[in-house]
Amino acid sequence: MDEISIANKRLKVAREKHDRDYEESIRAQDQWESQLTECLHELNRKKHDTAKANGNLDAANNDLLEVNAGGVIIIAKRSTLTQKIGTWLYALFSRRWSKLIQRDSHGRIFLDVNHTCFRAIVDYLNELLILSDDNPPDPPSVEDEHAHILQRHVELFRLLDKVPTMGVDVPDSNIIKYDTAHWKILHEWLKEDGLDGELTLLYQGSRNGLSKSTFHSKCDNMGFTLTIIKRPCGKWYLECSQQKAFLFALSGSGILSPCKMKLKVVKSPYTIFNHSNCGPSFGASNDMHVHDL
Repeated sequence: MDEISIANKRLKVAREKHDRDYEESIRAQDQWESQLTECLHELNRKKHDTAKANGNLDAANNDLLEVNAGGVIIIAKRSTLTQKIGTWLYALFSRRWSKLIQRDSHGRIFLDVNHTCFRAIVDYLNELLILSDDNPPDPPSVEDEHAHILQRHVELFRLLDKVPTMGVDVPDSNIIKYDTAHWKILHEWLKEDGLDGELTLLYQGSRNGLSKSTFHSKCDNMGFTLTIIKRPCGKWYLECSQQKAFLFALSGSGILSPCKMKLKVVKSPYTIFNHSNCGPSFGASNDMHVHDL
C-alpha cells in the first residue's frame, strides 16, 4: 500500500507540474500573439499613413485611368494595370503613390514611353485578365520598327518572368541570356558584313568543359563563327569570320554604349590565329586571346 501511495503522490506531482508548464506555455503564446497583433496593427497604421500622405485612399480597382503615354491618351482600368503584383505598373498605379506620379497639364498620369508599345502592353494585360491560366495570351508584340523599344518597356515594367525574343534569333547563351536588345545589335552588325543568319550554339564552356581540344573539335571548319567572351570588367564579345572579323563590346566598365571595332587591315593574315594549342585568338598582338580553356 505504501508503494501505491508513493506512486500516486509522484503521479500527482507530475500532473501538477505538467499543468503548470502547460499554463505557462499558453500564457507565453498569448503574450507572443498579443505582441504580434500589436506589431501588425502598427504596420497597418504606418501603411495607412503612407498611403494617405502619398496616395489616394478612395482609389478603387474599377477606376478608369487616363494615361498620357508619350502624348497619346490611353484609358485602362486600374485593375488591369495592377493585376501583376511586383511589377512597376503595380507600383505606379496602385493607390499608394498616386500623388507622386508625374502628370500632364490636364492632371492625367504622364509616362515618357512609346505610345504604340504601351498600347500593346495594355492590350496584353486586358487579355491576361480575361483568359484563363490554361490559355494565356501571347506576349505583347508590335511591328519590327518598334520591337526593340517594346523589349525595353517589357523589361522596365518587369511584366514577364522570361522576356520574349521579339522575333530575334537568341541562342542558349549564359552570358547574354535573354537580352534581345544586345542580340538585335549583334544581328545588325553581322548584317552589315553580309553574315547575318540563324545562330546555332557550337561550344559552351559550362556545357562542354574548358578544353582546347573540345573547343577546336566543335568549332573548327564550321564556317563563320561568333565567339562570346565575358571578362571580369564586363561583357566583351568577338565575331570571327576570317576576312570580315571584328571586335566589339556591348557592356562593361567604361563602355557607354555598344561599339564595333573593325579591322585596320582588311586582308591581314593575323586576323585569326587558329592553333590547336590555343583557345580563341585574334589579332597580330593578341588583341583578344583566351590563354587557357
